[in-house]
Amino acid sequence: MPLACALVAVGVTILSGINPVSRLVWLAETVPVAVAIPVMALTYRRFRFSDAVYVQVAALIALHDIGSHFTYGQVPITEWLREGFQRNPYDRVVHFAFGLLLFQGVHELLFRNEPRRRLRGELLFVFSALVMVGALYEIFEWVTSGTISNRAGVKYMGSQGDVWDAQKDLLADALGAGVGALFVGLREWILRRSKLLRRGNLATHANAHDDDAAAGGLRDAGHV
Repeated sequence: MPLACALVAVGVTILSGINPVSRLVWLAETVPVAVAIPVMALTYRRFRFSDAVYVQVAALIALHDIGSHFTYGQVPITEWLREGFQRNPYDRVVHFAFGLLLFQGVHELLFRNEPRRRLRGELLFVFSALVMVGALYEIFEWVTSGTISNRAGVKYMGSQGDVWDAQKDLLADALGAGVGALFVGLREWILRRSKLLRRGNLATHANAHDDDAAAGGLRDAGHV
């Protein structure tokens, strides 16, 4: 599964680079993907995520690559929503997907090999980390847009004339992370509760076996 997801992510990224609307925008948008794929590949043997995480990361990369090919303000699949939102909302979709699709991976990275803490604390920490990364990416976008041409920089930022674009992007990140926290929290609660029940059942069986052995010993001693 990880290899298949890596091939999909690399393939979609390559396809997105064929005749993009803006080559400069595509290059700038591809930087995070060019970093993420090699890092996950090089660290695969040291830390293997669950298959679901690799699928989610590949899906997020595919969504991002669509935006990098067309530029986020001109993606055709959400163009029909322009009238209702007064803009093309594809960037909001991807920001929401960022929080949603990365939540499980970040939770596994931070807490899988750590002693179990309170689940609410784990979820809050991952939520905060994703929002922080989202804020840092907005700063990265702002700095990068100033290093390329004015026209490409405007397309790269994808604000589409909205002065509150960065804040709304962060809100979408947070909403996605919030939904991700609900799914991961429910999954972890079920898994941890089932483990506790199994341990309780094993302890009960062990105690019953000890009691039976003790009773048998007493009967044997009575016969003697």
